[in-house]
Amino acid sequence: MERLQTLGHIKLALFNSRLLWLLALISITIIVRLPYLNIWAVEWDESTFILMGQDLVNGNLPFTNLWDLKPPLTFYIFGLFALIADGDFYIIRLLGALYLGLSAWFVFLSLKRLTVSSAFIGALSFICLTSLMHSHQAILTEHLTTLPLSIVLYLISRGKGHSLGNLFLIGGLISMATYIKLNLAILAPFYCLYLLFCNNNVTVYRRILDCCAFSLGFWIIALIVALPYLISDNFSLYIDSVYKAPFDYTASNSGIARTAGAQVLMWLMQFTELHTIPLSLLFLPSFAGITLYILNRKTLETDIRKYLDLSFILLLSVEFSLLIGGKSNFHYIIQLMPMMAIFFGFSLYLIRGYDFKTQNEFLKKHVLTIGVLFLSYCATLNYSFHPTRESSKQPIRESCVVDYLNSNLGEDDRIYALEAHIIYWLVGKEPLTPIITHPSNLLREYLLEYIPGSEKTSEKEFYSILDQQPRYIITPAKVWYFSDEKFSTPLKNHLDSNYNLAKKCDILYIYEIKQ
Repeated sequence: MERLQTLGHIKLALFNSRLLWLLALISITIIVRLPYLNIWAVEWDESTFILMGQDLVNGNLPFTNLWDLKPPLTFYIFGLFALIADGDFYIIRLLGALYLGLSAWFVFLSLKRLTVSSAFIGALSFICLTSLMHSHQAILTEHLTTLPLSIVLYLISRGKGHSLGNLFLIGGLISMATYIKLNLAILAPFYCLYLLFCNNNVTVYRRILDCCAFSLGFWIIALIVALPYLISDNFSLYIDSVYKAPFDYTASNSGIARTAGAQVLMWLMQFTELHTIPLSLLFLPSFAGITLYILNRKTLETDIRKYLDLSFILLLSVEFSLLIGGKSNFHYIIQLMPMMAIFFGFSLYLIRGYDFKTQNEFLKKHVLTIGVLFLSYCATLNYSFHPTRESSKQPIRESCVVDYLNSNLGEDDRIYALEAHIIYWLVGKEPLTPIITHPSNLLREYLLEYIPGSEKTSEKEFYSILDQQPRYIITPAKVWYFSDEKFSTPLKNHLDSNYNLAKKCDILYIYEIKQ
């Protein structure tokens, strides 16, 4: 009898072990993302972040040598990834999976105050929705924002979530999320408004004090991020790159109504392919949880209501920031996923606690099993529809180019990659000018004024790149971001006059300068 009790205590301890749940969720994340550890699934923006991160490892502050339209913390994180990976793309993706697994763990911990089963299912939904939807397989800035946001949700869920110390931490974490993805700056004023006007059970003095603690945490992180630029006399470059350029970029995009319509259309388009339908259905429990929260808000326990109130405010704030941003790439919604997972778990919590009729007891008792099986099915589809290129024995175009360049490049030779710019990192080279760190930025002429040493027009900048006469130019037959002949025709003429075709790798052509 005592032995059975001891075994029961061990099982209970394991069930409640935070470390065990962390290992489980990280393992699940790696398994789900395993088909995408390969270079063939590299994403356009991800390549840029890796280049910027490597440039930091090489001793350059972001924006001073290479340049991209993102805040500095993105590049610090990718710099850490690049340092650990040491040129191995598999390690970059593995580190990204570990990062997401850690985010899922904090989602789990924040939902655990409801039930362990709803917390586990909520964390699984987070893993699937940040890994399996279209364009979510790479490691992007949106993925990086999930960790500070999920830690914020965890701090809110604690009994003393609004102690001054916690509010200081929450402010700092929201600031970190902001300096990964600038649109999240809008979370700070929304959170302060909640503290000032919705926290009715404390005095006005305490509300102001709470807001000050939150703001202090936010601005300390902002100062830490800016400090290297202040010390190195690059503060004007920092202001131009982190604030002015992104605002110009936002101003060039669509309005709120068009962006909202595009978001809905993108979600509906997920139902046009068989393997994406189950994934799209994963949003429905989250929508149900939001609806149930709104309908039952007044009847919820006080602590749960406050927790869901803030989760809902964060959700609306992020969505509003996406709408005013004026662009609707599908991977942007990853920023919503920590909060969506909370409402996913909440919907299951209500289902399990609902007074079903006898014939529906099966659903109540087995909702955890049903949820795990459905999420497992979604992950299995990932393997079925996205086999690795190694298993299909097809050549990987980036690897083909890299193998050729590594066999022929000299130490001082330079290259220009109009696409597949991860090649720079894989062969240990840099882009010829800062603007083409992200190749299509070349056509965003309004960005050139923020990059020291750039020409005044995109056309002049392009000619200055070609005039550097790189030994190799890597390009597809048609460059997708060259929308008119102002760029495509000069490129063709330049290649015909000065270069020979050295090798073809899938859709990429390697041109070598004539001797």
